[in-house]
Amino acid sequence: DEAELLSRFQAGRQLYNALLNESMVRMNLVRRSDRFQEARKRPKGKTRNDAFAAARKEYRYSEYDIQAYATVVANQAGWIAQKVDSNTQQTLAKRAF
Repeated sequence: DEAELLSRFQAGRQLYNALLNESMVRMNLVRRSDRFQEARKRPKGKTRNDAFAAARKEYRYSEYDIQAYATVVANQAGWIAQKVDSNTQQTLAKRAF
């Protein structure tokens, strides 16, 4: 029982670290993008918010996209999908985002 619990924790840790890394990479890509830089110069309001949203969409930086990435990573690894259920994958993705 202890070995199974440790393997589940290990799978969760590895998945979380992969999601956190991917989330940070995408966030940095968004912040460096020309769209984001142009949006920062605009006055506050709907057009500015829309410009930020377009920059995030371009690099697929949203909570939903990170959750989708979690499913892909877990299924590619195989053993992670066996050790970490989908609800936990979703929670880890939400936390990493």
